[in-house]
Amino acid sequence: MVLHIFLPIVLAVAPSLILLKYFHKKDREKPEPKKKVILVFFFGIMSILPAMLLQIAVSNLSYLFSISPYLLSFFEAFIVAGLCEEFMKQQVVKQCIYNRGGFDEYSDGIIYAITAGLGFACFENVIYVLDGGITVAIIRAFTSVPLHACASGIMGYFIGRAYFAATGKEEARHMRRGLFIAVFIHGLYNFVLFIQPLTGLLPSLILIPLIPGIFIILEKSLKKAKMLDKEHNFG
Repeated sequence: MVLHIFLPIVLAVAPSLILLKYFHKKDREKPEPKKKVILVFFFGIMSILPAMLLQIAVSNLSYLFSISPYLLSFFEAFIVAGLCEEFMKQQVVKQCIYNRGGFDEYSDGIIYAITAGLGFACFENVIYVLDGGITVAIIRAFTSVPLHACASGIMGYFIGRAYFAATGKEEARHMRRGLFIAVFIHGLYNFVLFIQPLTGLLPSLILIPLIPGIFIILEKSLKKAKMLDKEHNFG
């Protein structure tokens, strides 16, 4: 009985920790303090609670979109899931690091946003895997967990740009842009899944190139951030 619970939990947590180690290895030239990384990861885990409360509140507006099952799926995918969850991850980085003078590189935004995203994904994954079992753990290890990391990481590129922005207006623009892109990525993934009962499995094929595609975008964003670090003598 203990093994039946322990093994799924291990399989649920492992993908987040593996990806966390992978991306932090890319920051080995000037690694972030471990205490700050643990703090952001922990609050990434805890952010699922306010995210759920926000989702419950926002869901009260679902009746406005119930005229069409596709419109309702769009609302649930992009607003209830995408916006509420990515907004909370952004807040974790802002409250734990950004507003406390914890940045000294453009790439910090990516690293800390990925950390917050993986903390969130870790908790969420445990919930789903305990309910769905090992098969769900394997599927989510290659889909939803990398999605959280990539969507948040790409948003983190713009958080880094915002931190070093010359004006408050430019800072706000980068923050909005990063959140919008993360919500779009996250929402698209969920929307394809949510409309499966209406369309069948065929639209789900878009998820095959989506995950590696956004992973490549994240890698390119990290390279851009590293170039900015070198240009400004941060790296």
